[in-house]
Amino acid sequence: MPPISYRELCAALYRASLEEHHLDVVSGRFVLLARNRAGEVLRVGMDGVIGFRWITSSPRPSGAFELAIVGLERLGPAEPWRLYLNPSPGTELEVTSLRMTCNGEALAGIGRRYCDRPPEDGPVLPPSA
Repeated sequence: MPPISYRELCAALYRASLEEHHLDVVSGRFVLLARNRAGEVLRVGMDGVIGFRWITSSPRPSGAFELAIVGLERLGPAEPWRLYLNPSPGTELEVTSLRMTCNGEALAGIGRRYCDRPPEDGPVLPPSA
């Protein structure tokens, strides 16, 4: 299977429901599971985490986390991946890592993509095997 475009992943995560997320500080790995608008579960893995920032206006945000704003960037071949999420009002998550996968497949591409409104074509990634 070819690598997944970071642009496709960003669009697929937009308005997805964040179901689980884990940061393992010993191994430097961050994993999130999100259910996209098509009902498919996306497993995003970030290895070699070198930055993690969680800012919230409430210590326990209530309700389901819907990813209202999603940003993903890698600005050069030797640069890290940066994932930006806004799962609820007043809450931001930023993770920076050396490698990134979705459903076990490596992400590809260089650039920056932010989704804060519905995509016109409604891209959905293929389901995981």
